[in-house]
Amino acid sequence: MPHRPSFFSHLHPPTLPRRESGFGYTWGMGGISIALFIILLVTGVLEMFFYAPTTAGAYDSVKLIANVAPYGWLVRNLHYWASQAMVVTVTVHALRVIMSGGYKKRRFNYLLGLALLILTLLADFTGFVLRWDDSGVWALTVGTNIIRATDNTARAADQTRLGEQIFSVGADRAPACTLCHSLDGVTLVGPSLQHVAARAGARVPGQSAGDYIRASILTPSAFKVPGFETSTMYPNYSVDLSPEQVEALVAFLLTQR
Repeated sequence: MPHRPSFFSHLHPPTLPRRESGFGYTWGMGGISIALFIILLVTGVLEMFFYAPTTAGAYDSVKLIANVAPYGWLVRNLHYWASQAMVVTVTVHALRVIMSGGYKKRRFNYLLGLALLILTLLADFTGFVLRWDDSGVWALTVGTNIIRATDNTARAADQTRLGEQIFSVGADRAPACTLCHSLDGVTLVGPSLQHVAARAGARVPGQSAGDYIRASILTPSAFKVPGFETSTMYPNYSVDLSPEQVEALVAFLLTQR
């Protein structure tokens, strides 16, 4: 095995082509990123002694670092700009690997670099939020909304909660469904909607439970439950509720199995 005189030598293969070891090929993005990470680590540790990780004290502690702590303004600015620069250098490094085809022979290193890029972006985002000022709170709101928009489970839960609210208290001009229907088997003006999702699919041949519930909301006279032929349901839900509100109400009623 070839002798390697230093730790730096262990980070590279025994031989390296002259072209791939030149600055014009690598752009030094890896080394620059490491240097920026060290700056972030040192300044982050220093800021940690003053930062208060609470919603009530985070913003005030940032102001304390910037305006009161000795050389705090310098430490905070070094930390901030090093983090922004590291996002750029890690991104450029990943692009350089892709454009030069460096991932073809060392695929694991390429995947590791992509993972580090994702971690860098997440760390930069969380660091921005930790200031807990108006910009940080807004960034967190946008980020969570993006996650919620791509998460079908969370989106379905939000839709069901909206439907439950419409059923219980109504919406705008639309009256609450609880004025005529219960969910516990008690008969009011109209039939109880307890277990309605289990029964609705068998009401009209060829019509699913969701389609039946939707049609009953939009055109309540289309089909009436036996025994309630003379009952009158509020006729203007199709006008007073938006399509999104109708779908939310349907989603909620489909949970009543």
